[in-house]
Amino acid sequence: MRKLDQVRIVGRRLHRAALVVAGACAAAALVASHVSFIPLLGGAYWPPAAIALIGVLILGYRTAPAAFVGTTAGMMLTGTEPRIAFVAALTITVQAISGAWMASRFAAGAGSVMRTRPFVKFVATTGVAAAAVGPVVGFPALALIGRAPESPAAAAALLWWVGGFVDTLVLAPLFLVWITERDSRMPGRGRMESSALAASLAICWIALLGGHFSIGVAAYPIALLCMPTLLWAAYRFGPRIATLATLGFASVALAGTRGSFGPFAVASVDDSLAGLQAFVGVVALTTIVIAILTGERRAAEHHLTRLAQTDGLTGLVNYRTLIDALSAEVSRSMRHGQAFAVLMIDLNRLKEINDTLGHLVGNSAIVRVAEALRSTCRAVDTASRIGGDEFCVVLSGATERDTRLVVERLNATLASAVLGPRVTISTGVALYPRDGATVDQLMEAADAALYRDKLGRVPRLHERTRVAAVAPNTLSRRA
Repeated sequence: MRKLDQVRIVGRRLHRAALVVAGACAAAALVASHVSFIPLLGGAYWPPAAIALIGVLILGYRTAPAAFVGTTAGMMLTGTEPRIAFVAALTITVQAISGAWMASRFAAGAGSVMRTRPFVKFVATTGVAAAAVGPVVGFPALALIGRAPESPAAAAALLWWVGGFVDTLVLAPLFLVWITERDSRMPGRGRMESSALAASLAICWIALLGGHFSIGVAAYPIALLCMPTLLWAAYRFGPRIATLATLGFASVALAGTRGSFGPFAVASVDDSLAGLQAFVGVVALTTIVIAILTGERRAAEHHLTRLAQTDGLTGLVNYRTLIDALSAEVSRSMRHGQAFAVLMIDLNRLKEINDTLGHLVGNSAIVRVAEALRSTCRAVDTASRIGGDEFCVVLSGATERDTRLVVERLNATLASAVLGPRVTISTGVALYPRDGATVDQLMEAADAALYRDKLGRVPRLHERTRVAAVAPNTLSRRA
């Protein structure tokens, strides 16, 4: 019964996925028919091809028949002859299957848009190799039904192939980025910069590509003025906004060229479409690659910053970050007259654990103390690992009583652990401004208190000498 239920659940999911892909391909064919200015090769072909490729990449090869049915239905609803719609849908399905296989085999599949090298491989496989499936399969099929293009075969094949290449660069990254990117947060930018970017994009789209500067072939370089704005979107706002800006640029350029105005509108329709596709392909490739490279650089910077500020084993902040936090706490307490505490912690018997049970068990004991600190301390406190088995915590606004409660909770948390060896800690506390007014004085006082607690508070001669050498200011004040 359970296996039957699992089969039914899988069947429902597959049925929903097939309906989504079929509906998306049909809608793409309907929308593309309104911007197409070459019956088969102009626009009604490429958007469904991108939808089919995305559906097969994300939902699997079983959705390929749904893409075929949806594309056929959508093109027939636009008035396309059934035989041509069948050939176009078949070509789209074969191209989607081959593109998805090559992207999964040679790139990173649906995750290819997250990194630069997989994205370049994705473009080479789906945009160059798989896009060639269109003319290779489509032209013989059209010739068999007597509907071969009237233009020269070489020019029509090149136009068809470049269209598939641009489709891969414009539509496929847009859907893949918005669907597969795990971190949905975009880089935080101010409202002023976001508004300025939107205004710049609107000006570029409307003024440069909207017919206001329609001066024929000499207007081609004017379209390059859109590049700084697109690079701005890629560098500052990440792949999501960059893909949207690229799609907007391609849509406005296509609409302007279809209306016989703008920098790409020339005498011949084939020449207009060829120039449009070449420019849009270069712009899309440059913008998206820069967006991905910028994201990788930010991730690398964040990783290096985290390594420079945190301990690799425990994930707590390191000694340098602790000193910065302690200095900031001293300055804040001097300004507001608020006390705080410095808690020094030492893991007992770590050498014995390492010698008897191994260093992996010793590392797990250190990690256990760090996890206990995370669960015990507040968000405003700063917990740090400053040595092999030594920890330090800056307790903001804490009194001596608050610090004792923290130590009790730490001991209770460590004692409640079931797995691993028994872990105990020694602690030392220094209060600001009672035990010191500077960072060095507070650290010395906390270390001296930790040493006394670790020795069981037995005042021997060599211990007094050690404590006096470590924290003379603290001892003199207490005396």
